[in-house]
Amino acid sequence: MRTGYVVIGPGDTLGQAANRLFAGLAVTPDMDAMVLSDEDGFVGAADSFDILGALADCAVDDGLRLSLGASDFEQVFARECRACLERPAVPLLRNAAAEVPVAGPRDPLVLVLDAMRKAGSRLAVVVESGRVLGVVCARDVVSELRLLASGVREG
Repeated sequence: MRTGYVVIGPGDTLGQAANRLFAGLAVTPDMDAMVLSDEDGFVGAADSFDILGALADCAVDDGLRLSLGASDFEQVFARECRACLERPAVPLLRNAAAEVPVAGPRDPLVLVLDAMRKAGSRLAVVVESGRVLGVVCARDVVSELRLLASGVREG
């Protein structure tokens, strides 16, 4: 479980979320995750692929698709992306964040693995009494399974 993670709150824009995520990646290159919260508390977790999806959903509409190939397409697309990056992050990422499974701090690794697999998620968030304790990435699970299989860790 990773305890150093990026937190995105209700006042943060999608651009701020992206900037924080990439600043975090500069420190921990294999931690591509951020925890989202709103006024009511924990919402879920997301990663850079979710930011990409939010940008695509926001910036790419039918009108933009129809203008593909126009001489000013790049400028129009850049303007749309800038506008999207100024929008609140949590609403744009909420659906993706809600798909990330939640685990308890004492849940066995097999349950966390199963929840991540069933959700199709590369992340799980460890929560206790409504408080986020950390984030588990797929590579963390693979590393633990490798150690368990080699006998370095006991089940």
